[in-house]
Amino acid sequence: VASLKYDYQFGTRGAGTIEDVIDDVKYVQKGSLIYLYEPTTAPIQFARVALNSFTKLPFWNSRTDSSESNVYGRWPYRDQNIDTEVRLKLAATSGINVQMDSVDSTGAATNFFDNGHDGAPFLLYDTAAVDWNYVVVRSVTSATSVQVDIVGTMAGTEYTGGNHTYKWSESAWSDYRGWPRAATFYDSRLIWGGNASEPSKLWGSQVNDLYELTNADIETAKTAGVNSDYFRLNLTSERQDRIQWLKSARSLWVGTETREFILEPSDPAATIGRSNAPKNSAETEVGSAYVQPVLVNNSLTFCQRSSQGIRDIIFNESENAYVTRDLSVLAEHLHKKSYENIVTPNSSKI
Repeated sequence: VASLKYDYQFGTRGAGTIEDVIDDVKYVQKGSLIYLYEPTTAPIQFARVALNSFTKLPFWNSRTDSSESNVYGRWPYRDQNIDTEVRLKLAATSGINVQMDSVDSTGAATNFFDNGHDGAPFLLYDTAAVDWNYVVVRSVTSATSVQVDIVGTMAGTEYTGGNHTYKWSESAWSDYRGWPRAATFYDSRLIWGGNASEPSKLWGSQVNDLYELTNADIETAKTAGVNSDYFRLNLTSERQDRIQWLKSARSLWVGTETREFILEPSDPAATIGRSNAPKNSAETEVGSAYVQPVLVNNSLTFCQRSSQGIRDIIFNESENAYVTRDLSVLAEHLHKKSYENIVTPNSSKI
């Protein structure tokens, strides 16, 4: 609690107390690593490095090689921009504190940037050279102009010399776009789920590399991606269901505000990935609160959308389907207030 209070920097939440914010802080753990995340703040990692000794780092700086070229080439990005009226141009091909402007197809200034873009990387495509580079926003001057640091040197001139192009990708996570709401480990990947801008999006890391959430060579088709590489996908849904939690079991469970999904690989012999898209379908239609679920024996126990009821999900052989049961009816006197967490004893005899 002390570490959270003094070390964790929370985002802007508007009205509310620090206790309200702490209630939204979630965690996912694997061995000596624990990741803390909250929808308005960049995730952080705590690692146990010795007995009673821990270190704290932003999760993307946790690689052996945490240089900018390594970090931002593997950062999660949004899909490539397709709006031909939102283009970017640079005042130079390299350097720090370089001006980058947003313009339309005629070169006239057009509003795009927000103060929340401060610190956000952009992946810039050089289609002529079949190459890429990235810039990091260091300050926001206006809605049409920012100052950036260019990591390396631009390979071509599509963004300079008065030129501009719409072929770029913006950081998927930032103070402007929001930060992930959910996370879990699944099949040797770290899976992140949903943010303010893309509430039903899933970002999966490369297998056995928790920090690779994009590979710029794959994005620019310099290298062909394989199934074990990173992936990003949306839940199959006719509406934008905001992800509330993720849980790894034999399958990947996803709880949203209106339904609960199960994701399974199309080919059960391989992991979910770029060439093995998951079969994802809504198994129950209860809706989940923003409370991490728990596995109890063979059932998934979660808090329903009202935050005042506890349910579980089990497979019903007679119906050949997953069903949900209201556990609150067993102890209605306990459900007068909203739940903030679910905790179970470390025992199989529950």
